[in-house]
Amino acid sequence: MSDGMEQKQDMIGAEERRGTLSTEESKRNLMRNTISQIVLFLFNTATSMYFVPFQIRYLGVANYGTVTLATHITNWADILAIGITGANQRFVLLHISKGEDKEAQSYFSTQFSATVIFSLLLLPVAAALALLSPKLFRIPPGQELNTQILFFFTYMTYAAVIITSILEVGMLARQRIDIRSALSMLQQVLGYIAWIILFSLFVPSTWHIGFGRFLSMVVLLALTMVTLVKLTPQLKPTLRGFDIDKFRETFKMGGWMMLSRSGAMLYLFMDTLIINLALGPEQVGRYGTIANVYIVLRSLSGRIWSIVTPPTIALFAAGDYEGLMKWMARAVKYVSIVLAILLGIICGFSVPFLTWWLGKDFASLNLLLWILLSQLVVNLSMDVPLSITYAANRLVGPSVATLAGGLIKLAIAIILIRFTKLGLVAVAVADVIALSMKNLIMQPYFCSRAINSSSVPLYKALVPSVFVFAATSAAAFMMTRVWNMASFLHLLAGGTVLVVIFGGLVWFLAFNQTDREFIRKVLPGGSR
Repeated sequence: MSDGMEQKQDMIGAEERRGTLSTEESKRNLMRNTISQIVLFLFNTATSMYFVPFQIRYLGVANYGTVTLATHITNWADILAIGITGANQRFVLLHISKGEDKEAQSYFSTQFSATVIFSLLLLPVAAALALLSPKLFRIPPGQELNTQILFFFTYMTYAAVIITSILEVGMLARQRIDIRSALSMLQQVLGYIAWIILFSLFVPSTWHIGFGRFLSMVVLLALTMVTLVKLTPQLKPTLRGFDIDKFRETFKMGGWMMLSRSGAMLYLFMDTLIINLALGPEQVGRYGTIANVYIVLRSLSGRIWSIVTPPTIALFAAGDYEGLMKWMARAVKYVSIVLAILLGIICGFSVPFLTWWLGKDFASLNLLLWILLSQLVVNLSMDVPLSITYAANRLVGPSVATLAGGLIKLAIAIILIRFTKLGLVAVAVADVIALSMKNLIMQPYFCSRAINSSSVPLYKALVPSVFVFAATSAAAFMMTRVWNMASFLHLLAGGTVLVVIFGGLVWFLAFNQTDREFIRKVLPGGSR
């Protein structure tokens, strides 16, 4: 018995020296990370629910639309940044998992140096674009200077974001996404406090929000660097050790990621620009309220991806492709069912929800909410398997498909706005068509091809969620016909009842014995 314990301790010690995790620790982290992502999602949802109407009340719909536009436009710099930084995590994590700390440090130093240089080069570009922003976009009268300052701080916030993203590799290597979630919530709280103080001291202005976000992001950058040193002492953030060959290698992979990110930007952030130029800043503000919920939900894709990617890379490195596909199908099933219940409740309660949240004037946006959110049950779930192509470094096909889909969405949106009277709904319809083509047809094909497997398990995993969403949304809608749900307590009570009912039905009808055993194992205190 003692020999067995010593062997086990030796194995764990070897894993820790390599920077990898034991199987038991990985299981514990899976549940801890999942819970932290749920908490972060609920936090983001709650703060969005509160601060969107708060900002509209103090700034007006048109100025709120300008804040939304600045955030979305700035994200286009992500296209170039992803080429420089995007492949870093894959190479660093891969070498850490193999115990090759020297190689991991070399890749990390190369990408860290490149990211800092890129951020410095962004400064004059940001200043120029900020100065030109009133001429490039439709801005509310008298808000030219405020808009220029807002855009500048928003660009500077983005520069801090991309440096922080490089430093987060330590948390990914140790599978401590829970720490990243806690830091993210702290950063947001600091940002809110900063611009609320400015609102109270001066006449509320859009640039106050930009400054608050920038200040809080600088704090997050510093805390993330401390976390990197604590969790992965073998990785040191230094500007020395730049390797041009490794930069070319990562940039080659990052080049395809740039292509993919270009398409993603067309999906996520072209909407506000089209609406601004075609319909004006006030309509951007109205659309931005629903788009804010949409983007919070779309951000779930990145949070889920950060949870499933480290195990995916480990399974791929071990050559366990069969186990990898089973793991991915299970992830798709769980994610889609949870989304089906959540989105079914939101869509079913759409009219009373919008009335309570934003007021009666915004209740007419219920159709826009239905179109944008209901599709995410399947489309968001099918983002999860992309971690396979990332682990396999097979990004050409998915990148081309994403860019093509983004261009298709752009074309459909322009045509519908120009030749129909759909207005804001036109952009939502274009999103559904293009995103479904990419996520339901192309992505499963490329993911399964990367590991010479069949994509059928991924489609099978989606089936239960379709029925769960239909039943949940119908039940929620029927509740609105019987009771007045346009209050927080009524929405909370009704949503809780539906979660309990459909959560129980899913546990017994949608999950099989294997699913239930897996969930029991990863729950705190579960058998392992």
